Amino acid sequence: MIDLHSLTFEAFCSMGSETCQNYFNDTTHVNDYGGALLADMMVKEIRRLRIEPPCSHMNHTVSGGWEPDLSLRPQGQAESSKIEERPNLSMDLPELPYEDCRSLTKKDVEMLKQAMKCGLLDPCVRYLHPLEEMPRAQFVFLFLKAVKPTLRRPWQGEYCDLSRYEYDAEQIQAAWDENLIDPETTPDDRFRPDDPLTLGELISFTVRAFRPKQQRRIGSLECIREAEKLGWIKDTCQDMNRVVTRAEAIQMTVNLYCEKFT
Repeated sequence: MIDLHSLTFEAFCSMGSETCQNYFNDTTHVNDYGGALLADMMVKEIRRLRIEPPCSHMNHTVSGGWEPDLSLRPQGQAESSKIEERPNLSMDLPELPYEDCRSLTKKDVEMLKQAMKCGLLDPCVRYLHPLEEMPRAQFVFLFLKAVKPTLRRPWQGEYCDLSRYEYDAEQIQAAWDENLIDPETTPDDRFRPDDPLTLGELISFTVRAFRPKQQRRIGSLECIREAEKLGWIKDTCQDMNRVVTRAEAIQMTVNLYCEKFT
């Protein structure tokens, strides 16, 4: 097996942020230079590990350095690190592309289609895992597509269980800068990125984001009452420590997006 994640992580980190961004179209997707660089990594690993059958069918062409020619960048085009992630496929699809969403209720399917039209979901993957738990860091990655933070900066080290080299560190930094994170949910300066998101945490994130930035310092109980007034939850007596599914997290994010932008 080729560990492309580790290879790319090491390569892009060693470049530094200024050079690394020249290999990307936006904050997520590589451009042609990035694609060529990744392909070259794959070829070298196939040869090194002697992976068959592709190894036997390779020629002996030696690739050169894939350094981007910055003179070809259109004048006035922003650097890739400042361009919001865009899916590679149309978001306005007649059917969901996810293999594991075909047995969902019609209501849930329509909600996910709405999420895709809002640009919240990636149509380039085959599985959404709608009924599984939503890790906190993955939720923030999804949630910020609806919130659209005004400030983006590298990880500043607010939480001791995150490193600046982790893919979600910049997203969590943006959420912290936007005052979306309730301090009650981060005891001992730990964000708990891999812990499953609870209903109370989901409500807190969403209600805070609905408010103007300067009015987001509110407690969990106030968030719950406000969510009920907005019609986002029906019963304030629910177990707020219950772990929510990915579909539930997406539904609440759609509620926020529709309230703020439509």
